[in-house]
Order: sequence, then C-alpha cells, then structure tokens
Amino acid sequence: MNPHLYIHIESEYEPATDRWIAEVTEQNQTDLDGVLVYGNTRDDAYTKIVTLALRVIAERVETGECPTQYLTIKFYDDAAIALEKRARR
Repeated sequence: MNPHLYIHIESEYEPATDRWIAEVTEQNQTDLDGVLVYGNTRDDAYTKIVTLALRVIAERVETGECPTQYLTIKFYDDAAIALEKRARR
C-alpha cells in the first residue's frame, strides 16, 4: 500500500448563508466522503476541513486502517494547484 495520502480540498462562498463551505473532493487511499465544514472566512473553513480530515485519518491510524510507515499527507486546493503550475513555467 502506498503510504502517501493526497487530499484535494475545494472551498466556495455561499452568499445565501454568508459562509464558506470546504469539502474533500478527491483523495487516494482514504474514504473521506462527507468531510465537509462551514467557516466564516475561506481560511476558517480551510483550517476546519484540514483539522477534521486529520482527525479522521488519526482515527484510522489508531484502528490500523491507514498505513503509518513513512506516512505523508498532502493537502491541496485549487489555489495551490495554480501556484504549482505557475512555478513550473
């Protein structure tokens, strides 16, 4: 099993509720479907989603569902992807 976990996070502003929503939209080797949070700002929502995803992963490490040897976790969002693409040019 590959010990690298890649987790893609999307965030979006919801004008109807005046809040940001952040959710895990893609991941490898983890079933983080349903990991979704609200925040007052984009940064608040991002912090909450990373925290919740790490809690889910920690629980899976404790129960042996997730590998721990050389475990690497990378969170990324659309802004990070755009920055990486610009840096490669």
